[in-house]
Amino acid sequence: MKKSIPWDEPVIKFSRHFGYGCKIPGYMEIDSERDFNKFSDLIDKSIEDDFDYTIEAYGTVPPKYLKTPEIIID
Repeated sequence: MKKSIPWDEPVIKFSRHFGYGCKIPGYMEIDSERDFNKFSDLIDKSIEDDFDYTIEAYGTVPPKYLKTPEIIID
């Protein structure tokens, strides 16, 4: 039996930190450790820097009740 990849763990960490859910792109393979590690690393970086990098990388849309970040990445 193939080991299950815990995609829910980084999503839950993200949600607890930012107060909303992040988008998981449809092109990522659910059974791919490489895709999971890439996603999980970006979530960890977002939490560490307190900045949502998934907005640009994956198209996450924060809720309208939250202010948009002051930092603009060009």
